[in-house]
Amino acid sequence: MDSGDLRCEAEAYHAIACAHDLGGRPDQCLQSADMALDLYLELRDKCAEAQQLLCMSRWHLKRGDARQALESAEDSFEIFQFMKSPLEIKAVQAMFLAQLERGNAAKAAQVATQALKRFQESGEKAAEAEAMDMVINAYCKMERLTPALDMAERAMVLFQDLDDRQMEAKMASLISSLHVQLGQLDQALLVGADAVSLAIDVGDGENIADAMLTQVESYYLKHDKKMALQTCNDMRVHFQKSGNVKSEAAALLAVAQIQADMEEYEQAVSAAGRAHSLMGEQAETIGEGHALRIAAEVQMKKKEHRAAIRSAERARTLFREIGVPVQEAACQFLVAQNAFLLAVEEGARVGNTTGLAKSAKEALDKSAKASEGAVRMARELLNSGTAGGQELLGYALSVQSQAVMTLGRPDDALRLADESVILFREVRSDVNEGSALLLSADALRATGLYAESMAAAQEALSLFQQAKYVRGEELANVILGFLEKIEEQREQQRLAEQQAKEAQAAATAAGAPQQPMKMLDFSQQQVLDAPPAQVAAMPRLDRDRGPALDTSGGLDLDTLKGKVLEIALRITGAEDEEIEADTPLMEAGLTSNSALLLRDELAHDLPGIQLPITLVFDYPSVAAMTDLIMETAQAKALKS
Repeated sequence: MDSGDLRCEAEAYHAIACAHDLGGRPDQCLQSADMALDLYLELRDKCAEAQQLLCMSRWHLKRGDARQALESAEDSFEIFQFMKSPLEIKAVQAMFLAQLERGNAAKAAQVATQALKRFQESGEKAAEAEAMDMVINAYCKMERLTPALDMAERAMVLFQDLDDRQMEAKMASLISSLHVQLGQLDQALLVGADAVSLAIDVGDGENIADAMLTQVESYYLKHDKKMALQTCNDMRVHFQKSGNVKSEAAALLAVAQIQADMEEYEQAVSAAGRAHSLMGEQAETIGEGHALRIAAEVQMKKKEHRAAIRSAERARTLFREIGVPVQEAACQFLVAQNAFLLAVEEGARVGNTTGLAKSAKEALDKSAKASEGAVRMARELLNSGTAGGQELLGYALSVQSQAVMTLGRPDDALRLADESVILFREVRSDVNEGSALLLSADALRATGLYAESMAAAQEALSLFQQAKYVRGEELANVILGFLEKIEEQREQQRLAEQQAKEAQAAATAAGAPQQPMKMLDFSQQQVLDAPPAQVAAMPRLDRDRGPALDTSGGLDLDTLKGKVLEIALRITGAEDEEIEADTPLMEAGLTSNSALLLRDELAHDLPGIQLPITLVFDYPSVAAMTDLIMETAQAKALKS
């Protein structure tokens, strides 16, 4: 600086800016860059000025200032274009990235398309290929998959002409992925095999992983899980031999997901654990988080809810540390979901918050708190336009609805469930919408709005039938069966009230003293002894029916559990070992009609014990029903 050499001074400021960038000091970086730019302007060195602007565009983008990044890139582009410099393509890329960062994929596509046309006219093949790559990227962002596929196929030919094997492999992998997204699975597998071979030839580990995972997805969508798993294992072995630990871990995660879907839970947990260890060795925090999240999902399927909560909480902490809000919110939802399932496992039931075991109360409270947090995070994601935010909010609202319903707040549960119905409807997720409608139906039932509850359950049934989701159909039919019984009883009440009024009127006319009308409580009233004809005609195993229990002197727990199991086995037709104490009976062959019969037969064999209409829905297992009956019998004994 003291020598008066402006060029050396400018280059020194540029070097200082680069050092600040490497040191993570963006403000100092841009201050030094501005000093360098001023000196290049004073020197009237347009080429150096344009290059400095290009660097500043990148630094502004790194700082999160997309507007300033775009302005610097545009200034750089004007200079390079005027000079007919081969660096023009770099300025185009900077403008393209700035537009994408601003969330304007359409303008980014326009920038790339205009550049592509210029480079085609000028015959600059390398720049043309790079512009094509940008156009494809923008089309994918805009979900214009067919034009993206057409452009990718053209780009692949161009990269072949340029003998750019690495970009050729990248395009082959992308073409395979686009075929998958368009549902063209056979073409995806055909192109994908070439993509894997090309990627292996050029030794591009990341591209090999992408190409192989696309093959895995193709097989999976074709319902060929064995080939999907084999491809994952081939991928794992390849990367293990080549020493690519990160890609080996990615393959293990894919293995874990497929094994979980194949109900090979022990192997799935083992694969996820191995992936977690490998990611930890490489300090790949995001990979560690994904491994823990997958482990939580598998543990949930194994009904190891405490372990699932621990894994999900650890994953959530990692995602929060590195700033991945979508995954953090997804893990928060997993915590809420598993805490609710644990609460049910520990004895929590709808509206019954008194006398709960400490473990059940703690799990239920944890679910309510965690679901509230998941809802808050999902709303923030949705408001910011983050992809997947809407579905995630729907899931979070659904589990919060279940938690507050169990805490005895049906009005809040209804509000939450109705919002999740709307969210799932907008994304056309029929199964999820149907599930949310069942939550609404249950809340409406709890508040006595039976007609509205039936309408919601019927709508859910229709959605499940369209989606061919058998489990959902069974649940919807259970609710509808209960509601139909309730409606029958309400009709009986109306008739009884009418008869009572007529009798009262007749008695009054005859001068007899008036008697108060007896009001019936349908939430506790027993159903009629005679089951519907279609239920009575259902086939059942030829099992001996044991005698009714004497409930007048108290009940023995083991005897009662045996009675409930006896009736459940006879009605479902299951083998002895197929139903355990905690087995959900709807998973053991119970249907909507036979659920009503189960309740009727229990009422017959347990004289004097009143059972709710919604017995199987609220108390789904032998253990849960036994606990309810014991509590009811004890309460009756205290009153007497």
